[in-house]
Amino acid sequence: MKANVNIGLHEGLEQDVDVLEIFAIVSGSSGIIGGIGYLLKCFLDKRTVKLNHKLEVDREMTKKIHTYIEKYYMPLINSAGEAGVSLGKAARDENDLQTVISFYDLAQYFSTVSQIAEEWEGIFLGDLITERLLSRIEAKASSKITAEPEKYLSELDASYVRKAIKPYELLVNFKPKLNQDETLKTIFRKYVAWRHDKADDVLDAAKYLKCYASLFEFGINSCYESWYRRRPFRLSDEYKEIVKEELKEWRDKEKLINSKEINIFIRQINVSPKWKGKLLSLWDTRLRK
Repeated sequence: MKANVNIGLHEGLEQDVDVLEIFAIVSGSSGIIGGIGYLLKCFLDKRTVKLNHKLEVDREMTKKIHTYIEKYYMPLINSAGEAGVSLGKAARDENDLQTVISFYDLAQYFSTVSQIAEEWEGIFLGDLITERLLSRIEAKASSKITAEPEKYLSELDASYVRKAIKPYELLVNFKPKLNQDETLKTIFRKYVAWRHDKADDVLDAAKYLKCYASLFEFGINSCYESWYRRRPFRLSDEYKEIVKEELKEWRDKEKLINSKEINIFIRQINVSPKWKGKLLSLWDTRLRK
C-alpha cells in the first residue's frame, strides 16, 4: 500500500514512503524494546530470588547469633577481658593477692573456653573477617601463655586447670582447691615463675586477650547495626594496631585476603566523625518526640 506521507527530512522537503515500511520499523523497534524488557525482567527476578534467599539466611543466622550471644559469647568476652586485665596488673604488681586473682581469672577463661568448645559449633557473627581475626588473636594469646611448656605453663597444664574450676566458680571456693590440689599447686608455681621471668610475654598475652574481648564485642554489636542505625562500638587505637597487623600477616602469609578488603574492614573499626555522631544523635532525639 502506497501513500504520500510528508516527512520533513530537511526544510520543506517531502518524500513518498511506504506505510507498511513505517509499520515494520515501528514493530521492529517495539520488538527490540520488548525483548530488552523481558531480559531486564528476568535479571530483576533472579536478583529478587537471590535477595529473598539472602534475607531468609540473614534472619535465621541472626536468631542463632542472638542465642549464641546470650549463652556463649558474653561469658567468653567477660572471662577473656577480665583475664587480660588481671594479667596486665600481675605483670606490674607482684603481690600475692594479685597473683592469685590473676591465676583465678586465667583459670576461669580456660574453663569457659573448654565448656563452650564442647557445646557450640563455632563463632558466627555474619562477618568472616571478624570471625577469622578472633581465631588468630586467641591463638596469639595462647601461644604467649604456653610459649615454653617445658619450663612454664603447657597445654596439659591448661587442660588440667580447665577441669579444676567451673565457669562462674567464686574465688573464695577456688582458693581452697589451690591449697589442697597438689597438681594445681604445681601449675600455680609454674604460673608464678612465668609471670616473674617472662613479664613481656605476660603483658602481650594480656594485650591479646583484651583485644580479643573488644573485637568480639565489636563483632556482636555489628550484627545489630540496622537496629542502632550506626555501629555503636569502636576499637581503641592499641587494638586497631593489633587488628591491622593480623590482617596484613593473614594477607601476606595465607593469601586469603586482599588489600582492598583490609582497607574496608579498617574503615569499619575506625571512629566515626564527630559531626556524624551529632547528626545521628539529633535524629534519634527527633524520632523520640
